[in-house]
Amino acid sequence: MTFRIFINKYLIMKHIIRRILRESVGGINRDDITLNDIWYGFETFKHGYIQSISNSPLIQIQKKLKDKNPNFARKIGFKPDNDFGDKTSKMVGNLFGKVIKDPKSVEIGPITLEKLGFKKPTTLSLDAKILAVTMSTEMESNKPEEIQAIANVIANRSSAKGVSVVDIVLESSQFSGWNKYQTVERTDENIDRIIKKERTMNTPSWDTSVEYSEKLLSGANFPDNSNGSTHYFYAPKGSDLYKNPKDWMPPKNNKWVDKGVKGLSHTYGVDGTVNWARKFKGR
Repeated sequence: MTFRIFINKYLIMKHIIRRILRESVGGINRDDITLNDIWYGFETFKHGYIQSISNSPLIQIQKKLKDKNPNFARKIGFKPDNDFGDKTSKMVGNLFGKVIKDPKSVEIGPITLEKLGFKKPTTLSLDAKILAVTMSTEMESNKPEEIQAIANVIANRSSAKGVSVVDIVLESSQFSGWNKYQTVERTDENIDRIIKKERTMNTPSWDTSVEYSEKLLSGANFPDNSNGSTHYFYAPKGSDLYKNPKDWMPPKNNKWVDKGVKGLSHTYGVDGTVNWARKFKGR
């Protein structure tokens, strides 16, 4: 037997042993499912699903299941392994005081997460969801000061134009996250569909965006770190947009008033060609 054949047989055997030690064979990889997918009702973990991430949502759930009843876990030989098989189904049944007759029928949804003690996200109103989607699509990275500045631009526009913060963000061609959904149907069903499609609840900035959506709806009583800006844009040095700015951006727009905001990703200011923005004196 050559060394190469020996190694190949070893790797094959190692793979077989790994699969035997897991609960099921031929599982469906769903590394895309997050806890927020489950909380918001977009997905559930089903029997046969597997994940491969070391600290995946599935293995977090399995660890909590084991911690809830270690004696039962030991009795059935259950160990967290990123594989939703029969033993995981039995652990879920035990959590609810039930004997599972058909393991394949078990799903893990928000009720299971709540019973296991996972932190439930804030229940959002329709308007809060719209604002959170706006800010999280404008800034996907979780930079609280940037989200705050974007929230201030929304508040300043609302004050300058005398319309609600939600009306402001849904204006056509103003906030890019909504461009392909114009005109936006303002119903829970439609906004949930957009959130699910864009997966905004899984962006790093989502929680901060939710926080500022609630603040905007309660009156925007937070410091204006945009220095009274009504507009902003993102054009990093070296980018095509920096080299070939749009007509409403400086230097093509010689009436742009830079507000001197430092340390943030976007450039904040006032488009002096817009009457309502030019007249805005602060809120």
